[in-house]
Amino acid sequence: MLDLIIEGGTLIDGTGSPRRRADLGIAGGQVEAIGDLAAAEASRRIQADGLAVAPGFIDLHTHCGFDTKHQPGGANMNYLRQGVTTVVGGNCGFGPIDFETLRRNLEGAKDGPNLAMMIGHNSVREKVIGLDDRAPSADELRQMQRLVEAAMAHGAIGFSSGLYYVPGCYSKTDEVTALARAAAAYGGFYSTHMRTESDGVMEAIEESIAIGRGSGLPVQISHHKV
Repeated sequence: MLDLIIEGGTLIDGTGSPRRRADLGIAGGQVEAIGDLAAAEASRRIQADGLAVAPGFIDLHTHCGFDTKHQPGGANMNYLRQGVTTVVGGNCGFGPIDFETLRRNLEGAKDGPNLAMMIGHNSVREKVIGLDDRAPSADELRQMQRLVEAAMAHGAIGFSSGLYYVPGCYSKTDEVTALARAAAAYGGFYSTHMRTESDGVMEAIEESIAIGRGSGLPVQISHHKV
């Protein structure tokens, strides 16, 4: 006995196989059967004629997650309506810093997409230094490292920077590398909105690679365009 059959849809299974018309049977939250399920028993059926049936999409670049209070039925439901079931927030160096509170507020949430978050360099820098155009002191750098470490310990999936934006644009490469290295102890990756994408784009790419090498994190460059 299946819990749900989605029947008559065009199945795009995510493996690279050609799309095909097939029914999908679900039990206990897992896909249990694919094919012609006209004779199968199910508690519920959904007609999907003319619709695509696919695994949930993952949106790797969003700016979700600034509100650390879970709001049932909130605006992020728009992702589900587009077929997006997982979003990654904290991009471009901006996002919440208190991941312990964020995680606690999201635990047990039953609506909205899955949320994965990065800890943002700009937000961490502003918390410790404000918007000052200067390098951090040794103590300030250590404070920023502790914030990054705490976020990673409470579930952040990586460290992001927005070196095009204030206050990230005031930082030097060694500062960003030191903070990325703090994240690297927990795994994850380094995502960056580079310092520039115009005349200095090659230098910005080289800086991104240098930060990855110096920290031991894989690098993902956002908005890579010239």
